[in-house]
Amino acid sequence: MVLKDIIRIYNHPLNRKRKVLSLFNYFKLGLYMRIFKNKMFAHNYLHGTKLLVGKKSTSSLGQYFNGLNDFEEMSLLLHFLNEADLFVDIGANVGVYSILASGVAKSSSIAIEPSTITSEILKENIKINHLENKIS
Repeated sequence: MVLKDIIRIYNHPLNRKRKVLSLFNYFKLGLYMRIFKNKMFAHNYLHGTKLLVGKKSTSSLGQYFNGLNDFEEMSLLLHFLNEADLFVDIGANVGVYSILASGVAKSSSIAIEPSTITSEILKENIKINHLENKIS
């Protein structure tokens, strides 16, 4: 798993000019998570948005290392969504796509996440980005 992560981070399109820094961040976060176990921190994401990162928010880990972890899908979302649109995020996890849609593209979002633990992190991500009026 570690080797697979390293290869993905090293080859990600947004890491072309920062391969060493991205790999350093990978190992630094691994050390942080070993020391602080379940503690999370707010990572500065795109255009003033933030994402909670930690062991319980694995979908935001890729954003921490790569910027837009699902590069093609997220680029498409950012390119086509605008303020007049409604984005529906089914299986929202911790809300990475919802934060992009509402925090960056400024559209309204409906985020649906059935897991109690994950939905709590989703709610915190919405709160730290002050997007309560944009994401329901």
